[in-house]
Amino acid sequence: MEKLLERMKGVVKDPDPFWLFENSYPNTLDTMIKWRGYAKKIDPETKNETVTDEESFQPPPESGVNPTDNGAVTQNNPQPSYNPVKVFDCKWELDSLASFLQISTAYYERTKDLNVFQKYDWIEAVKAAVDAAGAMRLGTYAPEGKVEKSAWTFTGWTNRSSETLTNDGLGNPTKGNGMVRSAFRPSDDACIYQLLVPANMMFAKYLEQGSLIMEKLEGDQVKNLTTVMRDFALGISVPSLLSIPLFSYANSSFPFPEPAKGDPKRDHAQIYKNTRDFILSDSNPYFAKGPALSAIGGPHLSPGKGWPMAAIIRALSAFRIGLGEKKLEEEVKGQLSMALNSTGGTGVIHESVNAWNAGDWTRAWFRWANGLLGELVLKIDEEKKEWLAESWQD
Repeated sequence: MEKLLERMKGVVKDPDPFWLFENSYPNTLDTMIKWRGYAKKIDPETKNETVTDEESFQPPPESGVNPTDNGAVTQNNPQPSYNPVKVFDCKWELDSLASFLQISTAYYERTKDLNVFQKYDWIEAVKAAVDAAGAMRLGTYAPEGKVEKSAWTFTGWTNRSSETLTNDGLGNPTKGNGMVRSAFRPSDDACIYQLLVPANMMFAKYLEQGSLIMEKLEGDQVKNLTTVMRDFALGISVPSLLSIPLFSYANSSFPFPEPAKGDPKRDHAQIYKNTRDFILSDSNPYFAKGPALSAIGGPHLSPGKGWPMAAIIRALSAFRIGLGEKKLEEEVKGQLSMALNSTGGTGVIHESVNAWNAGDWTRAWFRWANGLLGELVLKIDEEKKEWLAESWQD
């Protein structure tokens, strides 16, 4: 990281964007990592709790780091229950499982190191994740109309309807179609429609990518689990593709079914662009627009509060949609400038910012968004390095 910062100091000529990059990209390393090592073998109880967890493990005992206190633990009632000494919180977010697989595949793609997957319970952890997600494919009603018993429910004592689930913890009724129900979105808001398409597509993608690691490992479960992961990914992807404008699904390592006879092929790239344009417009009721920040927000922090992270993602996605040189430059530079000017002078990215007041923000620093800011700067360095040599003072 230090070598990267030193190199980028010669690339990003303007001191303001470099200051933001220098503060933001190492933010997770500086503020989050308190211990480095490997936990001992994970017991089944902890593993099963963790795969339904949005915030992952509490520190293992051998770290010597005290567990983080979660004030909501006495107000929330997830079923099955969990041990707060081992797990911080237990909201069912499908993207959390997808993130575990994403980190796994990113590590392998960069290192080609299979030893860590063979040695440290990764196979068992993947099986636990697949089993947990599989249980949440069940719809609300059985074919004869009886209400099914959900593998997981959640109620919370809260003054926000988006922090708990209706129907005594079941959430809104859902008809099973092969996709996985997700009770909450990554923004911590309860899903109105539990078949959350982006989370399902993320899970499908990294099941597929993870299976490419699994097939190279040894053990009794490996062959069967590889097949299960790929079948699961396909079972999610087909209904999801009917719902989502997924841009580059055709780049999958595995073929998708052809359209039904007589049905035209969909122009997924154009549908993706149309949907992107929609959510980045006033037609999206949670698009916060103002002089300080114009970006997508959400019910977690109320209308008028945009996420700088959304501006960063808008810039990153702009590289993929064929905007043309001029529009690409306007889009990327505009979003990076907005992120730069929305820190309230703190030099780090916040969780949300009042669209009309950059000094009104939540979270002094937001590690997820700070990491993405670094990824955006590195993407510009890779694609359009000359932009980083310009002045950003206007």
